[in-house]
Amino acid sequence: FKGIRLILSGAVSINTIKFYIYRNIKRILSNINNSYKTTWVYLIATITIGIIISTTINPI
Repeated sequence: FKGIRLILSGAVSINTIKFYIYRNIKRILSNINNSYKTTWVYLIATITIGIIISTTINPI
């Protein structure tokens, strides 16, 4: 259990950043779409955050 603090702090910070960016992408896309959160808003936000996370955080 020695290294669990380091692992948890990394996982918590990564997930916090991920959900913050995801929420902001959804907000921006729904504003473009006249405040409607359709399936496409969620789909595009999910794909975008997946690309961002896989290119920035996964190499670490």
